[in-house]
Amino acid sequence: MASKPPAFWNHVDTPDLGDELPPPFGIGHAIHKDNTNRCRFAIDTMCRPISAVTSAFVKQMGYVPRPQRVSTTLAHPSAPPVESNEMITCEMIIHWNGKRRTFFLDCMVWDKLPANQDVIVSMPDALDTGLIAFALPHEWRRGWLGTAAFSGKLPIALRNDLSMAAALHSELVMDEKDEDLIDISQRISLTEAHIVTDVMSLTAAQQYWLKQFPNLNKHIPAEAHPDLPKFDPPFNEKQMEQYQDRPPSKIPRCSPKLQDNVVRVWCEQ
Repeated sequence: MASKPPAFWNHVDTPDLGDELPPPFGIGHAIHKDNTNRCRFAIDTMCRPISAVTSAFVKQMGYVPRPQRVSTTLAHPSAPPVESNEMITCEMIIHWNGKRRTFFLDCMVWDKLPANQDVIVSMPDALDTGLIAFALPHEWRRGWLGTAAFSGKLPIALRNDLSMAAALHSELVMDEKDEDLIDISQRISLTEAHIVTDVMSLTAAQQYWLKQFPNLNKHIPAEAHPDLPKFDPPFNEKQMEQYQDRPPSKIPRCSPKLQDNVVRVWCEQ
């Protein structure tokens, strides 16, 4: 393992923003068996190709490093590559815009990282996982990522993110007062959703076109009109991919018990 590399870090002097960490810093939770701990990470666009984790954090999480000799280049062009003989796979959960997202990072083990970071995400890993968004200007990433991903007060930040999402829903999808007009107890029928029961609620132009084409306000027939040409799609059935032919993909999910552990750790720290 190597000590703190020279000229590696180029974001240490970024001004603080209260409870929110500035770019390119972030906060997540590392998961290993039954152990859950808060994880401070940062994106370094000049770190290639391997991400890094501190030996103290490896010991805290109970990781068992695997022997593997790797090297990573540094920010300064004259600085020699940093080499390590140990690797671990870090499973990290980040609250991304109010939702939990899981990331897996293969990290080389170092003695110490700059700015007291637990993990430094390399440029290739940042691009592959989308974590490169943490290097954006702070106002941009607040609107894109929410605030829980880089806030020291997780419960408050989560409530703020949910409120922000609700406000965007009212602005872009449906206003809150309009939701009261929808009767969710009524069964939705796709074959009758287009039928207008109150013609007087339509505009004058809509009423005009409804008179011109009254069949548009009737039930959809079970069979097409016999005068219409039959649909004959040009495809080869033998070349069609079948669902049973596709290999199953498993997407890691966070259980409610694990979420309770994450919130508990944040409240204790």
